[in-house]
Amino acid sequence: MFMVKEEFANMQNLLRVRFKTQAKPLIWLFIVFALMLLSSLIGTISATLEDISTVHYNIVSDNSVLLMFAMGFGFVAGNIMYRSINAKFSVFPQTNNSRFISWLLFNYSIAIIIALMLLIMYIANYSIIMLMSVFIDNIHLALNVDFGFIVAGFFVYLIYSFLIVAVIELISAMIRKWSYYAIVTFITLFALLIVNIEKAVEQLPRILSFLIDEPSLIFFFLKAAGLWFVITAVSLVINYFTVYHKSQNLILKKRVTIACIIIAVVVTIVTPMILRFSVTIMDNTNNTGMVDIDGDFNSELFYNESYFNLMEEIRIAEEIRIDVSHLPAGIKININGENIDVIKEGTPVIFSSHEITAYVSGVESLENVQGSTLVIQYWQPWYLVNGIEIFHFSNPQVTAYLEGDTLFISYTFDKATVMILPVWSMARQFVIFKDKGILTSHAMGTSVGGNVSVDIFIYIE
Repeated sequence: MFMVKEEFANMQNLLRVRFKTQAKPLIWLFIVFALMLLSSLIGTISATLEDISTVHYNIVSDNSVLLMFAMGFGFVAGNIMYRSINAKFSVFPQTNNSRFISWLLFNYSIAIIIALMLLIMYIANYSIIMLMSVFIDNIHLALNVDFGFIVAGFFVYLIYSFLIVAVIELISAMIRKWSYYAIVTFITLFALLIVNIEKAVEQLPRILSFLIDEPSLIFFFLKAAGLWFVITAVSLVINYFTVYHKSQNLILKKRVTIACIIIAVVVTIVTPMILRFSVTIMDNTNNTGMVDIDGDFNSELFYNESYFNLMEEIRIAEEIRIDVSHLPAGIKININGENIDVIKEGTPVIFSSHEITAYVSGVESLENVQGSTLVIQYWQPWYLVNGIEIFHFSNPQVTAYLEGDTLFISYTFDKATVMILPVWSMARQFVIFKDKGILTSHAMGTSVGGNVSVDIFIYIE
């Protein structure tokens, strides 16, 4: 129905021509990726070669999610120029089908090229880190490497990219088919979306949960492939019955443009003002002077229990117990320490989140020893970067022993460069890859927090 032998040949020729005519943009795409790769490799190399005496980390950005959105904007821009681009190919034999399918295949090819470039960037950074770790002992790769996840993530990225292309092409096909009616409809929907952006952001993950929250890799591909097939089939049907060479009514086009502007202004500006005015009038009838917002107070904004539980899990108190029963009562025990800072009562202390040291408190109990056991209780440092505990790689240790009337306390750690190299961050939903240490805590952005110092408390019992 949709493709005969001649159309298939036309589609192949058009696809070949599209790549030839888009050679410069493709070259610029390769240049951008080369610069991104070069910048990433320079950052990785400089981080590993840095002469450090402490613990630090370097995050090699996973650009897959960001580039997926950027790619979507690029496809939107391409569809805006769909008519003008195809006008250049009017000398070639073609039909609606061959023209549209060649355009689809071109966009899918771009998505594949971007996915391959992202994979190359990851492999290049990983190879550099592994090569340098052979010569430098203190380099640690924070995330485990799972080749099954790398392959699966590549295809997950592709299916998401293909779905983005399919949805954009469906909307574009509808606009080309029903032109002004579709434009007005989508402008209205877009304006409503902007007005209700908070609810949209909240509801969109729920609407797409059947796909983005699917825990089974197999079912994900089945659902995604089925959805992609349906969207593409509908686009092909709409395109098949679209006439592209209708005469353009310039007066009607101007009227539609003005109507779209009016709709956008009314929906995004006037409507919220009317609703707000209505709420104020209703509120004044109650003489309350303020609007009652329905909903309970969310205490999690001020107290996140899971966060404090996490702190307790990370910072488990450890103890060193030393027998001092042989010392005479009332004796004073002196402190001699390495990498420690003694805090005495009433002395102001400035704590630093970057200075790696041990803060010792409770030393007043050593001024006049009354007891048989000296207890040194301490909490190891913790520093979470995207859910990764950096100090696990530095082997921090507190040691203490008594020699005569002197307590020797030492805090030591190994210098370490922790390399965080994530890949395919959007493919984090699958059970098969859970708890393997191959993903950061979230797909985008950076979260950093913790305490790099050891807290030591001394008392006598």
